[in-house]
Amino acid sequence: MEYLRPSLVKTYRNAGFDFIFIEIEHALFSPERLSDFILCARDHDFPVVAKTGQLNRAKTARLLEAGVLGIQLPPTESLQDLEQLKSFMKYPPLGTRASATGYGNSAYVKHTNKRQWYDQMNDEHIYRGPYQNAAGRRKYRPDCFTARVGHLPGGNE
Repeated sequence: MEYLRPSLVKTYRNAGFDFIFIEIEHALFSPERLSDFILCARDHDFPVVAKTGQLNRAKTARLLEAGVLGIQLPPTESLQDLEQLKSFMKYPPLGTRASATGYGNSAYVKHTNKRQWYDQMNDEHIYRGPYQNAAGRRKYRPDCFTARVGHLPGGNE
C-alpha cells in the first residue's frame, strides 16, 4: 500500500481487520509519513506489521521505535535469520535490542519502570519469516517460521 493516510486506518478498523500490514520491501514511503501513519494506527489500538526488504538491525530498530508491533522478513531459508530478527526485536535478556523509550513505540512517554515496559514489549512483538522455496519448506517445520512471541492487541488467537 502506498497510501498512508489516517482515513486508511479508520477504513481498515471499521471493516473489522485485526491489524495493518505494510509492505516496505517494494514500496517507498517517506520516513515522516510512515511514522505518522504508524502513530495514527496505534492511537486507534490498531497494530501494524511491516515486511522488510532485508534483515537489518538499524531498519528493524527504526520500525520498532516508530511503533510497529510485528516484523516479517522477506522469504528466507534460514532459521538463523529468524533468530537474528528475534534478537533485534527483543530487549535483554531475550535479545539485544537497545533501549529507546519516548518515541512512537511508547506513545512518547518515558516509562519510569523500564524493566516492566521491556517485558511488556517483549511479550507483544511478533516476528515472521516465510520460507523462500521448496528447500526451505523441507528443511524446517512450517511452525518454526511463524514465531508467536505474544499477541497482537485486538487480534485473534
